[in-house]
Amino acid sequence: MFRIDFYDLKAVVENLFSILGTKGFRVRAGSDLIFHPGQAMQVSVGKESIGHFGMIHPKLATELKLRNTVFMAEIDIEPVILLTAKTSDEAHLEGLKSTADAFLTKPFNNEIVKATVQQLITERK
Repeated sequence: MFRIDFYDLKAVVENLFSILGTKGFRVRAGSDLIFHPGQAMQVSVGKESIGHFGMIHPKLATELKLRNTVFMAEIDIEPVILLTAKTSDEAHLEGLKSTADAFLTKPFNNEIVKATVQQLITERK
């Protein structure tokens, strides 16, 4: 089983925009209080902020009674793709029953991520 860490999530976000050919996207340190200091990033395209990601702050995780380390990304793009290290059928089914349009597990294949995003965008047109 694979474990996801902050740098995996950062790489996924950066690769997603690179694969999609997004011009002018930037990932920089963020300061959102829901995230652990030093493990929070802000995502922008040009001058517009379009999202953030990072590790949920341990105090918040404790308040929410989360047992495991949780990483979250919120990026304002149309399709919702759940990227996870969970490979069980139960996790896959739970993900698809949520608001996710697609469910991809680690290790991530860039071509599959790209094809999935492109397919979802095409379906919404």
